[in-house]
Order: sequence, then structure tokens, then C-alpha cells
Amino acid sequence: MGQIVVDRVLEAGHDVVAFDLDAEAVATAADAGAEPADSLDDLLDRLGEEKRIWLMVPAGEAVDVTLDELEPHLDSDDVVVDGGNSYFEDSVRRAEACPAAYLDCGTSGGPAGAELGFSLMIGGPEWAYEECEPVFDAVATGPDGHERMGAAGSGHYVKMVHNGVEYALMQTYGEGFELLHEGRYDLDLEAVASVWNNGAVIRSWLLELCEEAFREEGSDLGDVADRIEGGSTGTWTVQEGLEQEVPLPLIYTALGERFGSRADDGRFSRRLANRLRYGFGRHEVQRRD
Repeated sequence: MGQIVVDRVLEAGHDVVAFDLDAEAVATAADAGAEPADSLDDLLDRLGEEKRIWLMVPAGEAVDVTLDELEPHLDSDDVVVDGGNSYFEDSVRRAEACPAAYLDCGTSGGPAGAELGFSLMIGGPEWAYEECEPVFDAVATGPDGHERMGAAGSGHYVKMVHNGVEYALMQTYGEGFELLHEGRYDLDLEAVASVWNNGAVIRSWLLELCEEAFREEGSDLGDVADRIEGGSTGTWTVQEGLEQEVPLPLIYTALGERFGSRADDGRFSRRLANRLRYGFGRHEVQRRD
């Protein structure tokens, strides 16, 4: 995902200095046209005044460790963008502690964003958002692909709910195709998905990915396992629903199905959701033995 950001920002004509703990990743960025840095200190030296730093590291401790190393070198004229999908309350805490303007940037689109661009949901100071708009235009699908959601934490909050919706949509497609698979007719599910994708009310990118899954794996999904990884953002969404006393029965059920998939009961809908995660995010497909 970080390399996609580098590629799209370079393609838009901006200068990029790249650093990663993995030297090979730095070399790949350099091959694309970025200026390589061999350490965070080297990165900061090369950026000079009014630093604009985009973090694309795993949510959690890695973000805090990186910010701790950056903090002595930052001031109020600098901007840090957290492009990972951190928990929104962590983002609020980091924004309060960070010497620079902190933008929490929920990112959706997966590896497909390399070609199409991402959808970016951004929280934090308005001046910092406006300062970075040309880069957001480059990384997103364009000006319509990003928006400032509000104060610190709001970007990752919106992305959290986005993922909860994603869980429910995947579960709904999975259940519908499971009924077709187990029902009265011997159906070509690729053909069903293809027809639905042409003018039907329920057409969508996820449904296109269902079509891709059936084309590549067969209508019975071959050896795709009944195991769906992930769950943090869905858990956060359900927890927030409980705190706000907002009922989320579909998202809650989808999260339960995800956890239930860790048991070996062979649900077709879960197997399809497993394969869909590869389609949009290139997550590893769990296979049956």
C-alpha cells in the first residue's frame, strides 16, 4: 500500500523521499523515482522545513513507535498523515500528543487502488488537510475521492464504520449465493453474478469480485476454505454501536460469522467471503487441506 502511495504521488509530479525498515522496499521506491533515505533521521534531513510525512504502517504499536521517533524533529508547521486504519480513539490521542498537525486518513480500495486510486476519509485540522489536498488528489481517485470528515479521529471513525458495512455486504452476498448453490437448480454462479452485475439493483464492485471468484474457483469454490480472517474494525464498529445504543444487527451477525468461521463447519457463505477478501485486498486465500 505504501508503494502505491509513492507511485501515485510521483505520477502526479510531486517529489517523494521514501524510507522503510525493509531496504528492498526503499529500493523499489527509488526505482520508481523516489529519493531514498536510509533512516528516519536521513528522511527528516532530506525533507527540510515544513515536513509533510505520510505514514503507511500497520495500525497499533508500529504507529506509536514511529511517532515517538519522529516527535523530536516535528513542530506545528509540519503535517503527519496516518494512512493506516488505526482505531479512532488512538488517532485522537496521537493528534493531541503530536507536535505536528496530525491527519488520520482512513484508506479504502486495496491493491486495486494502484490503478484506480483510493477512497480517503480524513480527520484533523482543516489547514493541514487543505495543505495536502494536491497529494490527496493524487493518491485518491481524484478530488471526489477524498474529503475532510471533521476533527481528529473522524477519518478513522468513518473508515471503521465503512469496514462494518463491508462485513455486512460480504455476508449478504455470501448467504444469497449459498442458497443458490444449495437450492433447487444446478446454477452457474459466475453467470448469475454476471447478469446481476449488468443493470441489477444489487450490482457492485463486491459483486464483480463474486463473479471473479466463481470464474477462477468454480461454482463450488473448489478448495477455498471456510475461514475468514480479520475482525478488528468490525469489532470496533460493534463496540461503538453498543456505546452509542445504535442497533447494528447485520454487522454484528457478519462479525459473528467471521469468528464462527474459525470452526470447521464448512459454510459456503464464509468460503465466498474468504475468497472476496483476496479479490479486493489480495489477502491470502485460506485453502482446505
